Amino acid sequence: MEPKNFELENGDKELLGYISNEIYYPLEKDKKVIDKKIETNTNGGIMDMSVGELFENTSMVLNNFDEEFLKALHKVDIEFGYTYNNEGIITNIKRYIMAFMIYLQEGNNIMYIGITLFIISIILYFINIIRKND
Repeated sequence: MEPKNFELENGDKELLGYISNEIYYPLEKDKKVIDKKIETNTNGGIMDMSVGELFENTSMVLNNFDEEFLKALHKVDIEFGYTYNNEGIITNIKRYIMAFMIYLQEGNNIMYIGITLFIISIILYFINIIRKND
């Protein structure tokens, strides 16, 4: 079964079912990374993890954010038929928000992103205390 060509609004031709290397190049990049599966505890969740394990999993989620987010963005583009050539800023904002929501739903990403935001808020709180001129 041969892939079908279709013509976009700007005259470009694309193959259905194939990812354009120009758009999604970071998915194809060569890596020498040992993927460590983030272990999820179904019994007690976050309370049964050690602090070291929690920070290790958080750093792994942050380290793999770009790759996982691009996969989620690709899912949104395929599901809703968006192309890279859409010029509307509103369309791009919708694409990125939907991709971020899909990213947060996968695994325990929302928990680890929440932990990261909590740590950032503590740092900002201490900076605010230090800068106080009263």
